[in-house]
Amino acid sequence: MIIKTIEATFGRKINTGNYNQVSIEVHLVADLPEGDDPDECMDNLMADAKDAVEEAATAFGKPLADVRLK
Repeated sequence: MIIKTIEATFGRKINTGNYNQVSIEVHLVADLPEGDDPDECMDNLMADAKDAVEEAATAFGKPLADVRLK
């Protein structure tokens, strides 16, 4: 089987206080050049999605340490 495209979606709910929350979700799609390792590319794509969610969460006044994903 030849994998040509991979997708990664990652989301997080952030408590903004006062019984409010915001949902942040990132969906990334990548085309794989022939010969690339799909598992390695998926790991990189998921890491990019997590980084984007963490970065977006800081816009809501949350320190990065509070939203960092393990």
